[in-house]
Order: sequence, then structure tokens, then C-alpha cells
Amino acid sequence: AAAQSADSSAPSAAAPPGGKEVIDAQAIHETAARTVQGAQRLFGNLTGWVREAQSAVADTWSKLEEEGVGPLGAVRRRAADKSAEAQVATSAAAKRKEASRSDAAQYFVEYKPLDPSLLPPELFQGPAGAGSRT
Repeated sequence: AAAQSADSSAPSAAAPPGGKEVIDAQAIHETAARTVQGAQRLFGNLTGWVREAQSAVADTWSKLEEEGVGPLGAVRRRAADKSAEAQVATSAAAKRKEASRSDAAQYFVEYKPLDPSLLPPELFQGPAGAGSRT
């Protein structure tokens, strides 16, 4: 009887009667701990790789920016070109406006008021006989 109780307390790898295996809780915990450590190492390595890649991209981006090439350089060049075109268009518009003003000044006539003493007095009296109708 003592031999049977010693066998039943010890975990056995053999299948007990009934067809179910005995699960060793300590082995499960050890396996879970190894899995967690492996996942932590994997994600730690992945995080380190992402940081290195990020710093490499930032370095390359800053070098391209200094040289004036790459996407940011292209955007800046286009903005500078548009600004230059706008300045040219503005200066062309200013030139056209100045030409219009000089043309207008050439054809402008300043009218002086008419001196009433130079007009005949009949113009100031109105139509003849308009006030004598009966």
C-alpha cells in the first residue's frame, strides 16, 4: 500500500488508466517563462532594429537636405520656382500698370471751368416769351 501511495504522488509520464495524461504544472510554468523570455528578446531585438533604421533614415534625410536633393529638396525648389514666377508675374503686371498710366496721362485732358462773362446774356435768360404766356 505504501508503494502505491508513493507512485500516485509522483508525476508520471505514462498515461494513467482512463486515457488522460497527467499535466505537470511546474513544466507548464517553465515553458511559459521561456516563451515569455523569448518573446521579450524578440521584441527587444525588433525595437533595437527599428531604432537603428530610424536613425539611419534621419541621417540620410538630413544629408539629402543639406545637398538639396531628394523629396524635400524638390519641394523647396518647386516653392522657390513658384515664388520667382510670382515675382516675375507681379513685376510684369506692375510694368503693364505703369504703361497704362503713362498712356492715360498722355491722353488726359484737364477741363477748366467756363468763364460765364464770356457767354452772351441771352443764355442766362431762358427761352424768349416763356414767362409771358396767358
